[in-house]
Amino acid sequence: MSNASPRLVLLLAVAVLALGSARARSDEVLTAAQAADKNGQDIAMWMRVRSIGTSTGGFIDLLSESSYQHPDAFFIRISPKGQELFKEAQISDVAKHFRQQTIKVSGKVKTVNFNFGKRPSIEVDAPGQIEIADPEAFQAPGEEIVELYKSGKLFQRDAYKHVRAAFAKRFEANHQSDLKKGYGEDQSAIEAWFADNADAKENLYTALVERHDNMAKAVAIFKEIWKQHPESLQKWSQLAIATAVTWDEEQGVYDYRPHQVRVQSTLPDGALDALANYKYIIDSEKQFPQKAHFYPWEFLVFVVNHRTPLSDRRWAHTFFQSSKSKTKSWHQDIPYDHGIIKREIEMDPNAPKPKMAGRPYTLENLHAYGGVCAHQADFACRTAKSLGIPAVYCSGASAYRDNHAWWMYVYVNSATKDEIKFSLVSDGRFDGKDNYYTGQVLDPHSGATMLDRDMERRLWLAGTDRVGKRLSSLIMRVYPSLAQAQSFDVKDKVKYLDQCLKVSKHNEDAWLQFALLAKRGELSDENKKIAVGHLATLSQTFANYPDFIWRVFDDLTEVSTPAERIKQYESVQAQFEKAKRPDLACDARLKLTDLLVEQSKQSTALTGLTALVKKYPSEGRYVPKMLKKAETVAPSVKGGPAQLAGLYSDMVAGMITYYGSDSTVYAKTMIQQARAFVQEQDLKQASANLENRIREAKSKLKAK
Repeated sequence: MSNASPRLVLLLAVAVLALGSARARSDEVLTAAQAADKNGQDIAMWMRVRSIGTSTGGFIDLLSESSYQHPDAFFIRISPKGQELFKEAQISDVAKHFRQQTIKVSGKVKTVNFNFGKRPSIEVDAPGQIEIADPEAFQAPGEEIVELYKSGKLFQRDAYKHVRAAFAKRFEANHQSDLKKGYGEDQSAIEAWFADNADAKENLYTALVERHDNMAKAVAIFKEIWKQHPESLQKWSQLAIATAVTWDEEQGVYDYRPHQVRVQSTLPDGALDALANYKYIIDSEKQFPQKAHFYPWEFLVFVVNHRTPLSDRRWAHTFFQSSKSKTKSWHQDIPYDHGIIKREIEMDPNAPKPKMAGRPYTLENLHAYGGVCAHQADFACRTAKSLGIPAVYCSGASAYRDNHAWWMYVYVNSATKDEIKFSLVSDGRFDGKDNYYTGQVLDPHSGATMLDRDMERRLWLAGTDRVGKRLSSLIMRVYPSLAQAQSFDVKDKVKYLDQCLKVSKHNEDAWLQFALLAKRGELSDENKKIAVGHLATLSQTFANYPDFIWRVFDDLTEVSTPAERIKQYESVQAQFEKAKRPDLACDARLKLTDLLVEQSKQSTALTGLTALVKKYPSEGRYVPKMLKKAETVAPSVKGGPAQLAGLYSDMVAGMITYYGSDSTVYAKTMIQQARAFVQEQDLKQASANLENRIREAKSKLKAK
């Protein structure tokens, strides 16, 4: 890494820490609490960035606590000089880059006297001082896990409970101060209870993840549930875990307040907190349409992560009973307030106020007075959560318009304590000629956004192969520290990852690490065969989840020759087309074009672009990109510019006819792009033809 650019240092820090960097030995890297006592010393430390602010002198401050006023907050202060160097490394928004990340920082600890008190800090003047890191690299694997690895039991499904127990012990050893802080004076009592309820303890401690969770707060939430509802935990321990891993960090809780502000309504009192969510579920399950106590915590996080008041939740039960036989879409059951669009999009000064203005932002009022798609989705997903149904608010971009919001929910076909058979249903996703292939949803555990397709894949694995999912997660959790402790070479890494994929071939972390090894050029010689073998199975393993295929595909193909990569990209493009994912097919074609041009196959590249544009003419997110790419290729092909000009004319005219307008964002982009191209290439006849085709298409619209 000594020759890497600052940007590569930041992007590949996880790999460095996982693969044996001498500077990242766990006994050399301090926690924020330990670093606070090292004033005046040069140290290396790690911490989770829980909040970000600015301070006098132009510093951007990364904080270890949720508030700068917290007495234990450690400040990582990025100086103006450091910010400029980050920009040179193509990281213009430092705050966004590090928000909610775990970081490793090196430098001298200084005590800064702020107006709210003294706080320990490290000043960062250069990108090389700070890395995004995997916190697991700083936690020693522990003797018991090392022995499980050496014996091979770490990778045995029938040894899962043994492995889980070892990881729970590791958690206790590494988080003694967090357990003391979280359990407080009840520590002895709850540990006695855990002695009789090992499954609950081990499931809790292995659900908590270093890079996502506030350990002290999470165990404190579990403790309060144990104190207030001890009789329920035997049946509802998975719900208690879901509540703890969701509510330990605020960003995992779905925040519907922006929707309330948008319609100028008032926020009702009575918002439920973590413990109230737990109590509501156990008190209300008999009224739920599905048996929620069968759900694992991975499902239940999508039930408990909202603050909807109790009165709203009770109304949701009434609504559900009355709407079962007559309402097909909860999303479309909400009136659409067109005045909001007139005011926000059309900027009409005479547009009326939202119909919800001045009214309490309740589910009942939303159902009566409505809003736009965001409010339709908010209503539906919170109504479902109130009925014990795992649900999410989802948003994404369409083929030719701006963002849209819909909701998704888990429809359970059957559920037992070991398996859930379900489908993930979208409501309000498709709107006329729009296609929303993917959307963004909130992951309640990490607090980050994720693809809805990733949510589906992870829930499917937790529902159908819980042991494989959880065991492989533990295997990959300890991979960074085991790689360090055991001084893994490339062969060891490949073998380890291969064994993990035998436990669960869908483990995404193992695939991502394989891809990283390939990207860094480490999979050569005998290891190349393994990489090629996994690449061959990738398309089958994730046939139902093509987004993940695309996420790792490019890196995995790094082991192939240029000719092999071209064939591989042709194959994956065909798979995406078969899966009815033109967005991914277009992405693959853009990359394939670059590969073909590198091999001086411009004619083939232009033909491929042209064919896909014609196949998906309404794919407004990608057609302009592909035609722009074609503009770079066409001049190298005989007759290419004229051919492309003709394609532009056909596309623009057809698009105006298809959408019935020339004023959409897609139409404006295409017309502007087409005109610029024919002018740049000095194609006078093609320019005249383009304008004629536009006039003809618009005339036909008027005639209708």
